[in-house]
Amino acid sequence: MKIGHKESDDSSLKQFFKNRKLLLRAVLSLGGIGVLVVLFLAIAGYGAYMGKIGQFAYSKPLMLKVSDLDFSFLSDYANGELSQFEAVEIDIKPKHMDQLQSLRDRILREGAVDDAILTEEVPARLIYQGQTYEVKIELAGKMAIHFNDPAHWPLQIESRKSASVANMKRFDLLPPATGGYMTDWLGNEILKGNGIKTMKGDFVKLSINSKPLGVYYLQERFHKDLIESRRFGEGILFKVEEDMVVEKEEELMNSSDTKGHLLTLRRMWTDLRAGLLTVDQFFDLEKMGKLFAVADLMNQQHPVLRENLSFYFNPQTGRAEPVPCEFNNLNNSRNRAFSSTVGKPKPESPWHHTLAQDPLLQQIIGHYDFKRAYLREAEELTREDFIENLLLDNGGKVNVLLNRVYKNWPGHDLPTASLPGNQRYLRFVLFPDEGEVTAYFNRAEDGFLEVSLLNQQDVPLEVGYLGWRDTVIFQPAQPITLEGGKGQPKAYRFQVPPQAAWADSMLAELKVYFNLPGLTGKRSALVFPWAYEERRAHNGNPIVRPANHHTFAFVEEVPETNVITIPKGNWTLSRDLVIPAGRRLEVEAGARIDMVNQAKVICYSPVYFMGTEQDSILVHSSDRTAQGWIIFCAKERSLLEYTTFDHLNCSKENGWGVSGAVVFYEAPVDFNAVAFIGNQVGDDFLNVIRADFTMENSLFRDINADAFDCDFCTGTVSHSSFIDVGNDGIDVSGTEITVSHVSLVRIGDKGLSAGEGSNMTARHITIADSEIGFTSK
Repeated sequence: MKIGHKESDDSSLKQFFKNRKLLLRAVLSLGGIGVLVVLFLAIAGYGAYMGKIGQFAYSKPLMLKVSDLDFSFLSDYANGELSQFEAVEIDIKPKHMDQLQSLRDRILREGAVDDAILTEEVPARLIYQGQTYEVKIELAGKMAIHFNDPAHWPLQIESRKSASVANMKRFDLLPPATGGYMTDWLGNEILKGNGIKTMKGDFVKLSINSKPLGVYYLQERFHKDLIESRRFGEGILFKVEEDMVVEKEEELMNSSDTKGHLLTLRRMWTDLRAGLLTVDQFFDLEKMGKLFAVADLMNQQHPVLRENLSFYFNPQTGRAEPVPCEFNNLNNSRNRAFSSTVGKPKPESPWHHTLAQDPLLQQIIGHYDFKRAYLREAEELTREDFIENLLLDNGGKVNVLLNRVYKNWPGHDLPTASLPGNQRYLRFVLFPDEGEVTAYFNRAEDGFLEVSLLNQQDVPLEVGYLGWRDTVIFQPAQPITLEGGKGQPKAYRFQVPPQAAWADSMLAELKVYFNLPGLTGKRSALVFPWAYEERRAHNGNPIVRPANHHTFAFVEEVPETNVITIPKGNWTLSRDLVIPAGRRLEVEAGARIDMVNQAKVICYSPVYFMGTEQDSILVHSSDRTAQGWIIFCAKERSLLEYTTFDHLNCSKENGWGVSGAVVFYEAPVDFNAVAFIGNQVGDDFLNVIRADFTMENSLFRDINADAFDCDFCTGTVSHSSFIDVGNDGIDVSGTEITVSHVSLVRIGDKGLSAGEGSNMTARHITIADSEIGFTSK
């Protein structure tokens, strides 16, 4: 044995200073902490200053990254510093610079941009791509917020005399935020890939009077001389305001090359306004549909509003094609107000609500050919690989532009970070998994089936056929298009094929197959086996019904209390039992409940199965048809002890149903010594949803599908067994669960399965003779 003495604090301190490695580590650690503190305070102070001078829109994303200890933007800044891109140099005389400054100050004082301000111009000299140009400069932008930054303003450039700047007569130079960072460029790339004409756009390095201002976005503007570049072909560019506006119309009329096209366009416009031409005879609805689908992918309609949309009359096709401009900043913060162009406008979605007030655009959007083109393009835009392919096709450009933008605004993310969220939301809105069509069977006669169909969406649907087991096809007597907007169902006839014989027994598996206009593939919905007029007789909502416990002789109410009891004894339940909210259902020890004739129990109150080890409770089904127990929204906690559920099924009725034979929905519950044995039909035996629970000393045996499924719950499972289960033993999603001292034997699929958004802690688990032990999805 060694006996030592504890060194004094002074001795330890001396040893520390003698150890150079420890001393160096300490100095470096303190230095690193000091640097982080100084960096944080500097950024915080800089952020406060930026907010004070009106640049908080730029500094906010950076501050959020720092608050999350995310300093990845530093490398992005370094990458941006190394990027080389074309420079635009502007020289303005001091008096003219003072004139622009005065106009900018006036905008901030008035809080609005007056049109007169935007018409005041000053002369300047511009150098671009090695060429020097005489230009005129005006302030650009329609919102005062664009001028908050004292150093970075949106400018409009117009070349003087007959010259053009890089084949552009008129263009804007915009701080990246004004131009939506990279969004406008990215939107134009998608549009160009779809054959839609766009204005030029690129990022440049701007300096004014030798003072570097960093990255600006160069965006071409619609102009009367744009046609002279011939980039748009031999057609005519115009805008639609109250009337059609064709710039340089007199010159076009005097030219033999364009006079005929102009006269044709004018005549077509007059006929369109008079109702002699339809919108599909004037506009290229294929390209219009594609444009609006891209705008919805971006979750913004700024480029398609009347004031931002120009048109090119293509003499080859005789149609007017859209020429959009100005995508705003891309983010998915407006998903809560999202509505597709072809859907019903929502007041909280300002862009769509504005579109709904434009009669011309509504004629275009309401046309069937537009909807077909829009939906075809939306299907393509929402494919999972679309964003990936977009980046692959433009990978080099994206990297260069990303570095350019990060040079000045390193805290901002690439717009493609928001696109996947917009993409998923657009698919969810346009292509829901279910509920698009409601179908009712009317009759079968004279070799035809008559079925009433109702479109539940705002967009139209094309019906293909009726089908039974994918083997017998009933074609419609006439092509069927279901217009959106709901309304009343309409009856349609479908022909019974000569080689088939119709029988009413086929109704249970009769489906209607349909899709959105222009799309391939087919979606399906079950046909209700009754007529629309008879729907109320079939209890359209089987779960919402009045209490009826007082109609059962063996169900008792305790006087002057809220307690409803099922006493000890043998009882047969041959019809549905409904317990109202605000009560307490108690099942006494020794109760034996035989559920037959597809009976189920619907309970809106907590339940208490008060079995004991000596006198347990049995709930079973002698005819194997029982549809189980459903406990809904019980505020107080339920308790089940020493109870066996034997050979029950999930509840299904008139198209409604639940997946479990025993279901607790938003109803907290504790299970102790409960057995679940031999379920017949359903995805789960026990299903707990949005509730807290505990389970101990329980048994699941001879289960047809999943034994225990819980969704969005918190709870524990302990000292329990799962034996001979067809699918999963314990399957959870969105759940915080602890599993301990549990045995799983002969599990057909997964013993323990933790799905999306779940946190499962498992200890002392035994799994034997099973397909898969554990899985996390």
